[in-house]
Amino acid sequence: MTPARWSGRRIRGGRGETPEDPRPRSVGGEPLGTAWYPGGVTVEHLATTLHVARPDQLSVSTLYALLRLRAEVFVVEQGCAYADPDGRDLEPGVLHLWISPTGAPEHVLAALRVLPEPDGGWRIGRVVTAKEARGRGLARDLMTGALAEIGSAPCVLGAQTYVRDFYASFGFEVVGEEYLEDGIPHVEMRRVVR
Repeated sequence: MTPARWSGRRIRGGRGETPEDPRPRSVGGEPLGTAWYPGGVTVEHLATTLHVARPDQLSVSTLYALLRLRAEVFVVEQGCAYADPDGRDLEPGVLHLWISPTGAPEHVLAALRVLPEPDGGWRIGRVVTAKEARGRGLARDLMTGALAEIGSAPCVLGAQTYVRDFYASFGFEVVGEEYLEDGIPHVEMRRVVR
């Protein structure tokens, strides 16, 4: 199932809405802080853009950048030796969301993917932020964007246990017992739409 609002690749973000406060804004409208920019330079008030694309709308270099960031964090940093390219990234109906510096869409700072579930719901997964870009609210912007795409449809995710409160802030509740995935404690969570 594709969200009803889907109309192809959308890009959000950019400068603030008023001349009095020109800081870049997140999807939720809050000012973004300092962000990491290509070349390792930290630039305060760097404008970022949230991208949404189906697999057939991704350039080869953007797909490579998404997969590379996931490998850098999940395989190298977290020490989980597994095959991240699982064949699902290119399935019809999948949505990829990522944040990049404005004007540099192939420099991925944070990303996630949304997979259609057999029951008509959605699964959010592979939520990742580059080490240098953490602490700037990018994961919150991604989740806000993903949930805007999903709407009120059922949604699940497998959260690393230490960030379950983060997902709870979006209405997700733990369902079931904690389990180990690649040696890291996880919990299954389901969004409760009230």
